Amino acid sequence: IVKKGPPGYAALARFREAAETGSRDPAAGVAVYDSLAADGSLGSALQGLAQLRAAMLLSDKLPPDELKKRLEPLAQGSSPWRNLARELLGLAELKAGDYEAAGRYFDEIVTDPETSPGLRQRVEIYLGLVKAGPLPAKS
Repeated sequence: IVKKGPPGYAALARFREAAETGSRDPAAGVAVYDSLAADGSLGSALQGLAQLRAAMLLSDKLPPDELKKRLEPLAQGSSPWRNLARELLGLAELKAGDYEAAGRYFDEIVTDPETSPGLRQRVEIYLGLVKAGPLPAKS
């Protein structure tokens, strides 16, 4: 389908290939998603989806600064992926212990009128964690 199918089906097949590859080998999956993100024939929405999916595979492996390089363009303006990118960035900051930065990303999501109810509910839970702050160290 990738080589002989109509363009829409070929794109779907490439996304499926990236997902299946990523489930077995995340680094190889990222490479496939990165190639999709670089393919101008897909259009900006699908290119953004590919960037987001690659970042999802990397989110537990990259420090927040490197994840920002991948996701910051998606987290801006009117990108259809902005709030999902902000969620990943906020979670990365939370994991790194930067509660203030995490809170900024989560606040952007909550104040966006286009945020879906499900995402808003998740982010309100994250904001509760941010407000509670880090757990005290055990002595």
